[in-house]
Order: sequence, then C-alpha cells, then structure tokens
Amino acid sequence: MHRVQHASSAHGSTTRSSVELLTADGVRLTAELSLATPSRGGAVLCHPHPLYGGDRHHPLLVALADRLSTVGWSSLRADFRRDRADVVSEVPDVVAATDRLRSAMQQSSVCLVGYSFGALVALAAEPLLQPERLVLIAPPLAMHTTLTSPRCPTSVVVGRHDQFCNPDQLAATPLGQTSDVVVVEGADHFLHGHIAHVVAAVVAALGAGDRNDE
Repeated sequence: MHRVQHASSAHGSTTRSSVELLTADGVRLTAELSLATPSRGGAVLCHPHPLYGGDRHHPLLVALADRLSTVGWSSLRADFRRDRADVVSEVPDVVAATDRLRSAMQQSSVCLVGYSFGALVALAAEPLLQPERLVLIAPPLAMHTTLTSPRCPTSVVVGRHDQFCNPDQLAATPLGQTSDVVVVEGADHFLHGHIAHVVAAVVAALGAGDRNDE
C-alpha cells in the first residue's frame, strides 16, 4: 500500500490509498481504495473496456468515488486484467475487489457499480457475490445476451441517445423489465458533459445521498 491520503466530511473521515489485489487465479491488480470511517455503505466500481482505454482512473469512476466519500461511503476501483477482456475472465477481478472492500470495511454489505463493459462484468459477478444492490451504467445490450438477469435490486442508468444501450430497446429486455431505469436526457454512451448527472443518479440509486440533499 502506498500514496495514502486523508480527507474529512460531515460524515467522518476518508482514507484513500493504492492497494494491490491478488485474484484467485493468481493475477495481481492495482486498485484505489477510499475507506470511510465510519462507513455508511460501500461500492466496488468497475471501469469500461480495458482494451479501449478503460481503467480505474476513468473520470466517471473518480467522480463517483469522490462523491461517495462525501456521504460516508467507501469504494474500491480496480484495474481489470488486460489479456482477454471477454467479461467472464474479469469476474475473478471483481471478486477480489469485493473481498478486499468487505475486509477493509469489516462488513459484507457491498454494492456493485459498473460502466459500459464494467457493467457487464458486474452483472456477471452478481450471482457469486450477492451484492446488496447493482447499478449498471450504459450496459452494451449486444453483449448482454449471454448473461443472466440479476437477482438483487438493480438500477440501470442510461443516456437518452446511447449508441449501445438504446433506452427503448432496454425496456424490451428482461434486464430493463426487472430493473429501475433512469434515463439521462441529452447523454450518449460516452456521457461527455453529463458525468455530474450520472453521478447524482448513481448515488440516488444506491441510497447513499444525504436526505437533506434530495
């Protein structure tokens, strides 16, 4: 562990640090842990496709981790392995990230949040990890056909003009029919100019916001 930083909010303090994860199949990953004390909740944040520039430093994930820390939530965002990027291969990465966050928080109640490719990985890992809640941001529908519908409470946040997750097509899928769907007006799949709106939608879906902010 290195590069430790501390911050305070109305809900307590947050310690941010880089950590190394070891998956069950022996892959080492780098992650960013934001540990709130006390923790009101926790979320593992899964980034977009690693072969197309996605990593733990994606602006949406950074903004979401920062926002969650201000309301007393812990989070962990890890880089996926980069050898295959086929959704199934990354499931052990999410398992390792969830195990680390649960251990750091000393509680089992953790949510999974994923954006684009990361949403599909979170969805694939859900049956194994049994998170408290699942929040999927812009899951590419063409890749969803091989994945099961989630068992836990699920929200989907999608842009009105998403090129890979059309809201109308989403509504016709089992995922769309069993989830709370939030449509961000004016946004497409890449969310340029809409990160603040998406962060607010995710925080609300997690139930992490301050009541006096609602």
